[in-house]
Amino acid sequence: MELLTDRQVHPFCEILPEPEDEQFDVLCDDIRKHGIQTNVIVYENKILDGRCRSAAAKIVGCPVPEEEFVGTDVDAILLVFSKNLARRHLNPGQRAAMACDFRDMVRSRNTGNDSTVDASGNYFPEVKKAANPSGKNSGGKTQKELDAERPDAKVAEKLGTNRTSMRQYDAVKARDPGLAAAVSSGKIRLGTAAKKLASRETIANGTPVKDQLGNEIPESLVSAFEAAKDALHMLDAINKLMHEAKELCEGPGGKYISKTRLEIELGNTRGYLKSVLPYALCPDCAGAGCRHCHQNGWITRSMYRNVPDEPTSDDTAPKDVAPPSKSAA
Repeated sequence: MELLTDRQVHPFCEILPEPEDEQFDVLCDDIRKHGIQTNVIVYENKILDGRCRSAAAKIVGCPVPEEEFVGTDVDAILLVFSKNLARRHLNPGQRAAMACDFRDMVRSRNTGNDSTVDASGNYFPEVKKAANPSGKNSGGKTQKELDAERPDAKVAEKLGTNRTSMRQYDAVKARDPGLAAAVSSGKIRLGTAAKKLASRETIANGTPVKDQLGNEIPESLVSAFEAAKDALHMLDAINKLMHEAKELCEGPGGKYISKTRLEIELGNTRGYLKSVLPYALCPDCAGAGCRHCHQNGWITRSMYRNVPDEPTSDDTAPKDVAPPSKSAA
């Protein structure tokens, strides 16, 4: 939906996604009954925080209390973060993407009013490294301490990300903007996107892609094994959930929660996923497709455990390719 406001919205505020229609309707009802309880913050004569409140007030005919923000661009960014991130559920990749978007926006600005600009007009300049043997600069600070003082490091910390994740997102965006957009929207994890690109480049360079047993995967099956890699973030999420469930059980609100049952249920889910994902080329047909692999060309981990030591003959197996043996594992 498009939010209409009397005052122009600041670019820092526009990076944040707009609310769902139902959420905005609830906000309108609340403002109609109680008015705006929190001032809309204005920076550079534009709305920095309070875009939704201002749009809702315009609809219901309510006055909009405003206050002027005084500070640098980075200060303004940090304020937007502190006001909005608690209301939004972002995964690590989305946080890294948002930090990069803000960084790039500040770098592209030519206001000259920010402490992040150096004498050459470069935004977020690199901090000069200390050259003395002690590992500290003339001010007695280590490189780690200097890096922590960088404006982009402060932004990353506020967002709950780090410069390593930001560099990883930058690499994905440079090589595949569409994939980066999927990371930013939460459709795909940052780590999964990086692995996708690595696999593509591996194929492009002529380096063979291999299964869990070290067998070279034919090009026709690469996408199936890539899908298995994409599903790995689900296993990571289950592992994290198991850790959080343990903390919940040990906390004051977990008196009636069965820790054992949770561990069994989550463990079963994790085991099930691992057992049904592509694991290896079918030993009987070497990826050509046969009745043993249901014409898929690959088998799951559980199927692999039931494969006989010697591959069985099958008319669909390619005559010029030796089927991979289970003993190769």
